[in-house]
Amino acid sequence: MAAKTRPGERGPRELPAATVELLAAVPLFAGCSKRQLKQVASLAKVRRVGAGAMLAVAGAPGSASFAVLVEGSADVVRGGKVVGTFGPGDFFGEIGVIDGGRRTASVVATSNVVAIHLSRAAFRRVIEEEPGVAWPVMEALVARLRRAAAEAGWPSD
Repeated sequence: MAAKTRPGERGPRELPAATVELLAAVPLFAGCSKRQLKQVASLAKVRRVGAGAMLAVAGAPGSASFAVLVEGSADVVRGGKVVGTFGPGDFFGEIGVIDGGRRTASVVATSNVVAIHLSRAAFRRVIEEEPGVAWPVMEALVARLRRAAAEAGWPSD
């Protein structure tokens, strides 16, 4: 049975041909093989939204999805302040899909956006069926943790 898609979404068979190459350029998946990237792409949904759309809402369950921006830009908003900007190839939601915790920031589209989304179940399936994907995921998470620790002035190692 085919998975249902929401308005503005496309299912796995309709993913653009460049999806695998785009995923390969994302730090989280940069070390994955083409076969592994095809598995990720096969479980993904493509979402198209306009400027002002909320891609993630602070405080919402983080398990909703992991997302990679394909086109457009989005602001990261925490406590009512813009604390970062995402562009093509940037990703968010990786921590929430792993631990199911709440989102720590909102992500708001600042232009028309095309994003690839993986649900928590899809992300887990990728890790279970393609264990080689787990190592790049851990490397990306550790890199982000190190940056956050340095910014917070925490001692390293």
